[in-house]
Amino acid sequence: MHSSLKIVLLLLSIIVRVKTEAGVELIKYTVEFMDSANKFLAEFADTDQDINWSNEINGLNKDNLKLNIKLASDLKAYIKNLNDVLARIDVNIVEDRNLRRQLKKIPGLGYDLLEAEELSELTNVTLGMTEIYKTVNLCSYKNKNVCNLTLIPHVQDIIHTSDDINEIEYYWREWRIKTGSSIRDKFQRFIEFYRKTALLNGYETPSDYWYRNLEEDSDIIKEDLEIVMTSLNPILKGIHAFVRHVMLQRYGSDIVSATGPYPSHLSEIFIGRAFRMADLSSIEFPYPDKSLFNITEKLSTIGLANTKDIFVFVDEYFSSLGFDSFNEHYWLQSTAPKHSADETYLTCFNRVFKFSGLPESKMAYCPQVDETRFYGMFETVAQLHYSRSYKVQPFVFQDELFPNFNDFLEKLFSLAASSPKYLERVGLISKEETGYEYRINRLYLMALQNVFVLPIFHILDKYRVDILDGKLDVNDNCGYWELVEKYIGAAAPFPRSSSDFDAPSKLLIGVDDEYSTQIVGTIIQFQLFKILCENSGQYVKEDPTKPLDMCDLYGEKEVFDRIRTLMKSGSSKTWREVLLEVTGEIELNPEGFLEYFHPLHNWMKKDNSKNNVVVGWTQSSRCQR
Repeated sequence: MHSSLKIVLLLLSIIVRVKTEAGVELIKYTVEFMDSANKFLAEFADTDQDINWSNEINGLNKDNLKLNIKLASDLKAYIKNLNDVLARIDVNIVEDRNLRRQLKKIPGLGYDLLEAEELSELTNVTLGMTEIYKTVNLCSYKNKNVCNLTLIPHVQDIIHTSDDINEIEYYWREWRIKTGSSIRDKFQRFIEFYRKTALLNGYETPSDYWYRNLEEDSDIIKEDLEIVMTSLNPILKGIHAFVRHVMLQRYGSDIVSATGPYPSHLSEIFIGRAFRMADLSSIEFPYPDKSLFNITEKLSTIGLANTKDIFVFVDEYFSSLGFDSFNEHYWLQSTAPKHSADETYLTCFNRVFKFSGLPESKMAYCPQVDETRFYGMFETVAQLHYSRSYKVQPFVFQDELFPNFNDFLEKLFSLAASSPKYLERVGLISKEETGYEYRINRLYLMALQNVFVLPIFHILDKYRVDILDGKLDVNDNCGYWELVEKYIGAAAPFPRSSSDFDAPSKLLIGVDDEYSTQIVGTIIQFQLFKILCENSGQYVKEDPTKPLDMCDLYGEKEVFDRIRTLMKSGSSKTWREVLLEVTGEIELNPEGFLEYFHPLHNWMKKDNSKNNVVVGWTQSSRCQR
């Protein structure tokens, strides 16, 4: 650790102890402590970003890797010292709200409060689970002598292109056989360590610690999430019925029930294909004769031949909303193409590096030009503006409202840019392609990517939280399948029991990754979009000439004043405070999400009725305790 940093911490620790013992007002010294913390945390962050920027544009550097390890060790020691000093300050009696919140934003110790032996075992446990997920090899269905197939990319590529139901079922079963039993004991140890970590960090329940980033009691968050899931039920069940009917026609009644949950292995593939551009041709759209427009080929016709062209184009879009433009100097000095050695179509995306000590963030960009990268640039420029805006805040507030919020604030802009009305304006689609049938196909693809994903996120969190709080046992495999059936209407393709352990097949890339923030972020994204479109007059409820999915916000400077205010606040306020300030609502409101997909929901109701398709599902008996 830097010597001057050690001296500052030592002096602050002595001052706080002496002044506390003397009963002297501590506000002055608390301010000094916080100013010092902001300064050094910013230096750590900037050094880390500089190392990662170098790796991103030049390729992985072994010297940089050593620097990263040293920096992480120094930061860990510094945060421990910060928390030692902070323990001498009663944060709750600090009257200044801004200062009190800054103190609470100092990073906690988390797992580092465990004993050294426990921390070492926890590291081995989590790494072990991740390695099992990454390195398990399966034998080929067609050639059992070939046994070097990993889930990603080998098995995924096979099942997403295969029409052989026996092959798909084989990989589903083999993957769970190879991962479940080998992970169960490790997962149980992780649960024990997490419970202890929650208590050591001062939380009454493990779930309170799990949801800590949302800054509310876990019971409130759980209730909010259940309200969201309930609100999604009508549209989810309508699309579920349509998808199940398609599966029934394709695979037959021996495989797919007309009234029960659909098989999880088939639903995973069906929905997964919606995220793979190369697989879209295998999806049966509501209007098969109306192609889903792809703007890749049109980009060059409007002068977008390279990444810089797209950046300038997107920058002008943001300028139309009242944001300050990025000039040629920014492009020359603060951007660079990503190192391409390990980049693929699925991994080549822009990345922003935030620097507290520099005027602007830097951007490492993907040099590919296609539809995905076009919309991705709207998200990247939104992130650049977000980090530029909250730079006015103290360092501990130079952050998003909660983990993943940045992603959904970015997606607010790519959602606006994907409006058929806007795409027609700039010449990327024709007038015909803004028509009803094209819109329904577009909304259907978006629904597969959004409506079904939120309940999956909910299952991933609820399963682990219920185990952490002792409401569900690790060995209760049927408890997991009950959640899957309840929230997404899927069931195992084969009989399951407590001797199986199926949850890790989805969960354990990162054992403590929280997905509830992604649900909250998605709902807020559409909540904000609805407000912006209402205020601009682009959307009027129940007016078929002004539906939400056609809203074009280009040039609407005034309605974006609130978004710029949101961006400037960083994490200086809670997400509910910001939500109230921007929307006038303090609660999560799924209405924007539901209204966006309302035309599709109506179409599904009519189509399911026309085909006598049952909506909803009967209870499965696939899992027996």
